[in-house]
Amino acid sequence: SILRINPAWEIMRDTMEARVEIPYMNTALQLVNPMNYPYFRIITSLGIVSDMFMDPETNAYIPHNKEINGAVYPQRTDWYSTNLVIDAQELILKFDIPKYKPVGDDFSLVLCIGVEFGKPGTDGQPLPVRHAGCAKVLGVG
Repeated sequence: SILRINPAWEIMRDTMEARVEIPYMNTALQLVNPMNYPYFRIITSLGIVSDMFMDPETNAYIPHNKEINGAVYPQRTDWYSTNLVIDAQELILKFDIPKYKPVGDDFSLVLCIGVEFGKPGTDGQPLPVRHAGCAKVLGVG
């Protein structure tokens, strides 16, 4: 509800990557900024979640593939003024295949998008404002 755009997205499991197309955006109409922060940026992330199994001895859930479980590849846009028109852009998120190439179907890729607000720091450059943003899961593949 903060970012009123519909990004196109695709998860490509075989290559361990995702694509997010952020459309043209008029921030006056498509960005809800209740605290009137001067900056914002869009954050996307592609994460790996392993299938889990129950260990009867410890009565705890254990990831089937511990080496890749919880790996995250983030991608951020530049900081933008909250009073601009932003051109369409494409973000590509891609894991390093040799390091993260899982064997089998014991994992899922999770694609998320969020908005982060910022304010000027002491040097005038934007700094993130804690607890001033939101995110959602776009898809699982």
